[in-house]
Amino acid sequence: MAKNKPTKPLITEDHEPEVEIRQDAGKGKSPPESERVKIPPVLAVLPVRNLVIFPGTIVPLAIGREKSRRLISEVLPGEKIIAVVCQKDAETEDPVPDDLYACGTAVMVLKVLRTEDGNQSLIVHGLARLKIDEWTAREPYLEARATPLTDVIEETTETKALMVNV
Repeated sequence: MAKNKPTKPLITEDHEPEVEIRQDAGKGKSPPESERVKIPPVLAVLPVRNLVIFPGTIVPLAIGREKSRRLISEVLPGEKIIAVVCQKDAETEDPVPDDLYACGTAVMVLKVLRTEDGNQSLIVHGLARLKIDEWTAREPYLEARATPLTDVIEETTETKALMVNV
């Protein structure tokens, strides 16, 4: 018996981006309304070093910077979806928008772990790729208006043949 594993969410075409977390991908079923997740148009942005999170993956993140800790303490009690964007240079200690790539990932925070010595970690689930359209805040942490990106699959003779063989 196969275990349910997180799969790549699907983005619907509503006015507000909505992601479906599919446990039954490829079986022709739609998930119940309760499993759909709306991605807010403005998200708190967590800069990360040397890491790209892909939709459908579950990743632990170590939190060290003061701005990142502030983001966790102020945003996460209410909002569980944030954006994670990779820095261009891992050596930059206090990244600003120009230090980050223009694309990132909307993630759902599954768990916040705090240790006795003050360290924090997050367990996040990648929901959808994002394009940063506009930076809306730099303090006390980064915020941006972002648009979810959809995968465009061109149906050519070659892709149809590959799908038949799968």
